[in-house]
Amino acid sequence: MFKGHVPVLLNEAISALNVSVGKKYVDCTFGFGGHSLEILRLGGQVMGLDVDDTGYRELTCGLKNKNSEKLDVGSLKLEKEIGSRKLENLRFVRENFRNLDHVLDSLGWDKVDGVLYDLGMSSYQIEESGKGFSYLREESLDMRMDQRLGVTAADLVNSLPEKELYELIKNFGEDLGAYRLARDIVRARKVKLIKTTTDLITAVGLRGFKDRYRIHPATRLFQALRIAVNGELEGLRESLPQAFDHLSKDGRLVVISFHSLEDRIAKNFGHNRQGLMSVGGVTLADDRELAINSRSRSAKMRVFEKL
Repeated sequence: MFKGHVPVLLNEAISALNVSVGKKYVDCTFGFGGHSLEILRLGGQVMGLDVDDTGYRELTCGLKNKNSEKLDVGSLKLEKEIGSRKLENLRFVRENFRNLDHVLDSLGWDKVDGVLYDLGMSSYQIEESGKGFSYLREESLDMRMDQRLGVTAADLVNSLPEKELYELIKNFGEDLGAYRLARDIVRARKVKLIKTTTDLITAVGLRGFKDRYRIHPATRLFQALRIAVNGELEGLRESLPQAFDHLSKDGRLVVISFHSLEDRIAKNFGHNRQGLMSVGGVTLADDRELAINSRSRSAKMRVFEKL
């Protein structure tokens, strides 16, 4: 994929969706189009949503007439990927999937045959976006996937009371050291505002940290701030019922998550929603995928079918 992005569990997700020619599918996290393009190759129609349209703009570079609802077949990159006829079956809307009802209703897509959520971040967002998603490089502490949002991660760490910071880190990062991290952030910002990723790492004493464990100790802190800034968990909770309502009988709901908070929401929704059946349990990346894409190690895919 473009910008070096490798879709996680691509074959497994496409297989789970039971893609058929002419049927309608929603990719709630379009990204750089990895899953969507494969659905198109198999003859499906795709509605792609994403709050970050960087991938869409990259894919459609060279369009003669750009349109936020339907792609012109002038995109050389996409024509090369899937062919101009199949390209006509792709629509994209820059929108949060928590507004799925509005998007589908506005386009007259009352019922769809599959809905996909790939909740992981793209390689581009982490490595090239410059928004401060990674502790590995010095960038502005922004973390907004959608630049139309008002509050940044820097706003949160510089303004929230210590107790609220503690709860944010504990609840969204599931970090046992949340109290210490919140305390250190408050102490540091009294001396100097925390504006960059490096400022934050320095504030909590993790600069130059040599990880002895599976993940760097800053991972959960950055995860917590990103979730809070983008309202990720609330958005997923709001979106899943909308996806269910729009699914046709025997339609599939596929959710790929990357941490326990997302997975728990998907699991509870699928198991508690009347008229929805779990299919196949949890799918993890196999050894081959792990060897070529280390980020797939935390991916979990759940599949549900509407009865």
